Amino acid sequence: MARGGINKALVQKARSALLARGVHPSIDSVRVELGNTGSKTTISRYLQELEATDIRPQSDPKRLSDELSAFVDQLLKRLLEEASQLRSTSETLSQQLAEAMESLALAKSAAPGGDAPRNDASPATGS
Repeated sequence: MARGGINKALVQKARSALLARGVHPSIDSVRVELGNTGSKTTISRYLQELEATDIRPQSDPKRLSDELSAFVDQLLKRLLEEASQLRSTSETLSQQLAEAMESLALAKSAAPGGDAPRNDASPATGS
């Protein structure tokens, strides 16, 4: 009995699944997605047909306009500056926390009773 083989619809479905996962739909990756079936020549032919009719622009940095490239560069610089400021603030706060914890430890050791736990909830003795 002859095999059914592959068709353009199967290649398109496999290509779409790969693109959805962020994987480049190469001939080999499509073939694996199809279950290691189909000739590379047939898959290549169908991929070329599908890519010719694909209305999505190819991801090529050269296709970005100069204005958009400048905007992206400016955004990157701003994000890096803000990240640096946040890192500096975080380091300052960490240092202040360490100093406060050290002061607290010194205050506890200098207090009467030293490190003995205090029991503020003890009942008052009286009349």
